[in-house]
Amino acid sequence: MTSQQNYGYPYPPQGQAPSQQPQYPPQGQNGPPPQPQMQSQPSSGNQGQNFYLIAFNDHTIQAATAYKVEGDQIHWITREGQEMQAPLASVDIRYSQQINRDRHVDFRIP
Repeated sequence: MTSQQNYGYPYPPQGQAPSQQPQYPPQGQNGPPPQPQMQSQPSSGNQGQNFYLIAFNDHTIQAATAYKVEGDQIHWITREGQEMQAPLASVDIRYSQQINRDRHVDFRIP
């Protein structure tokens, strides 16, 4: 990863992660599993919310205009248009979901 940006979301104290089960999209019953697709924010009049925040275990947060999970990797597009990737295990999924939910942004990682 390149430069780290802080978007004003401090990390919660240890042991205070939200208790929410991850949400998984339904899988088809027939045929091969669907290919991962890039999740992107729909255009809206609210320009301050047109990106996702991805929190990492090293206490950094990356802004993304789109993201997808392929195998054990997360891929995302930065607000500057740069393609990035990192191991999914390095993502703090619960905190990522919380900070996006607080901003009314639907962020799902299977």
